[in-house]
Amino acid sequence: MKRYLAPITLPVAAVALLAAVLTAPAAQSSEPITAAAKACTPAPQAKCVGAKLRGADLRGKNLRGIDLRGADLTNANLGAADLRGADLRGAILVGADLRRTKLAGADLRRVDFRRANLHNAGLDGATLGDGDLDAIVLPDEGQKVIDLLGTATQSIDIVIYEIGGPLVVGQPDAPGALMEAVSSGVAVRLIVNGNWPSHSCAFDDTTQAFTDQFTCAQNAASWIYAVQNSLQYAYANPKPGVTPVQPKVNFANNNFQITHQKTILIDATYPSGPNAGQPRPASDMLPTSTALISTGNLLSLYWGSNYKATSTAWMTDPASTCAPPNPPYQGPAGDTSCQVESGARDFAIPVTDPASIASISTVFFSDFHCGATPPATSPSRTNTNGLLTTALPLAWSNGSLQGPKSSTPTAYPTVTYGYSRYGSTAQQGNVRQLQLSLIAGAKSSLLVYNEEMSDPQVVATIAAAAQRLPKNAVKIVMTYGWDKYDDTINYYPEFAQLAAAGAAIVLTQYGSAAAQSELYIHAKAIVADGTNAWVGSTNIGQASMDYNRELGIMITSMASPQPNYVQRVAALSSIITTFNRDFGDTKNGTPWSQIAAKPLPTLRSAATPDRLEPRWTQTYPVLCGPLPTDDTPVPAPGW
Repeated sequence: MKRYLAPITLPVAAVALLAAVLTAPAAQSSEPITAAAKACTPAPQAKCVGAKLRGADLRGKNLRGIDLRGADLTNANLGAADLRGADLRGAILVGADLRRTKLAGADLRRVDFRRANLHNAGLDGATLGDGDLDAIVLPDEGQKVIDLLGTATQSIDIVIYEIGGPLVVGQPDAPGALMEAVSSGVAVRLIVNGNWPSHSCAFDDTTQAFTDQFTCAQNAASWIYAVQNSLQYAYANPKPGVTPVQPKVNFANNNFQITHQKTILIDATYPSGPNAGQPRPASDMLPTSTALISTGNLLSLYWGSNYKATSTAWMTDPASTCAPPNPPYQGPAGDTSCQVESGARDFAIPVTDPASIASISTVFFSDFHCGATPPATSPSRTNTNGLLTTALPLAWSNGSLQGPKSSTPTAYPTVTYGYSRYGSTAQQGNVRQLQLSLIAGAKSSLLVYNEEMSDPQVVATIAAAAQRLPKNAVKIVMTYGWDKYDDTINYYPEFAQLAAAGAAIVLTQYGSAAAQSELYIHAKAIVADGTNAWVGSTNIGQASMDYNRELGIMITSMASPQPNYVQRVAALSSIITTFNRDFGDTKNGTPWSQIAAKPLPTLRSAATPDRLEPRWTQTYPVLCGPLPTDDTPVPAPGW
């Protein structure tokens, strides 16, 4: 299927990014290359189509508006030259020196940038390539997520850890994007995590039974019911002339400790007919079909908020959380209008590749039906096998350490492979090997955003990179502790290990006052050499990598991506630019060196290879399928 996407222009923030290796075959110019063009002397506005300028010394020259389509500038020195508005489509700039070159407004589509040096090149407004989608930077650009939901014409499928908020969901008197979609006839389905800690939901290993499932779900996840209520209200009140599709909210597949994936699928499934609910094959995607792979959840004012909830009102009555006082960091400076659904640093990567969308949709279908394929057959994991060796740029955590329970639970609904911390150690997901390879392959720099830092193998690999690379070439931005209200929940042993190896670490929300005002780092991203990156929902913790359902994507700035990567030059630029801003933000971050110089609170023990997060060793409901109900009407908190 041929997709038509507008060229993307790079913002001014990307000026210092692309000291990267880019690879792509040069496209041929559509115009004949004349002898005069081959002998062209570069000058402003000159037409030098196909000119042979290998090794040319053009430092500092005024070349504004020059036509260099298909020109061979291999190893040319263009340092500090003025190429603003130049047409360089299909040009060969292998090994070229473009440091401090002015390229604002230049057309750089299909340029062969292998081994080129673009350090501090001025790329403001440069056109980089068809379909080179940018990253969405949260919370600053949260409205773009809302806008994406509004593009759906047939279906929206979401798998998410937490969801709520006035703009994403909404309430009867103030519908959000999902309510608007339902009332407009779009088929909306949600997979939400059902494994929330709740001491009232004990699982008996002898009887393989739980306490009442409805009570468990209400105690642990009443906010999910509030979301369902909003969608049902929209279904009951469609727009004039619209026949709505029944929205569906399911608790997640039991095969995972938790479902922590954060993905939106737009128009990736059939909304009606004989294939209703089935994934679209890659060959039948629509122009609007998109997958949004995110590091962030979909709710209002969560981790970045100064609102320490004493009830679930912050999720079940999302509009109330927009009332003053608002968190100081709600979005762009001074924005307290609740136009951003999250107060945390996160990223979301739009994906338009039909094969990748189809793969994500197939896994959604399997998880939505608790592993059964087709629906109502006995549970099977076949739909999600093979994720270890996928050739797509998708990085999955696939519950790879899960094993079957000793017998079939009688809980709702009946399944044959509930969560267990014991069992096979065979890796099914590929995220661990992709992250380790990315980190170990770094040759000049490594940038790390994360919420957690406890997986021993990944931490050791980052430390080895810090020892191998120049001092401070490995940079880490995180939040002070996993729980900003509890100093004993921290990653101090890992921070000390990484700092001793030579890594530079900046932490936000250090100190009681900072916890109320500084940005929470919820993003999970790793960038090597300014060229290759992983972005996704997986934290640097063994539980996240090996026990959860997670999804990320491998991206590169290389014009011809290596296997398992997708080209996203603009997206990589935005991530690096944002990282550099957060790392250098002295008002919202504290260097580890300053923290380590002071008396530290109680240190937890460093992680061990078989460690699970303590909260998940408690009892909790293991649910899969539609939200359980009883004869009592489901409450509607916040209405």
